[in-house]
Amino acid sequence: MNWPLILIVVVAVIALLIYLVWQNNKDEKTFEEDANFFPEKEEAPESDEHDDGR
Repeated sequence: MNWPLILIVVVAVIALLIYLVWQNNKDEKTFEEDANFFPEKEEAPESDEHDDGR
């Protein structure tokens, strides 16, 4: 068998899989930041106009 060629192909496939998983995690993080799924709620200004006396 041609073991050096098989070894090179296996190492290349493993490196490709690691790169694709790393790139996917990076892209997913930036996508979630860009999409801003959960915008921060603006707090309503507190006023004494609606004080019910409690």
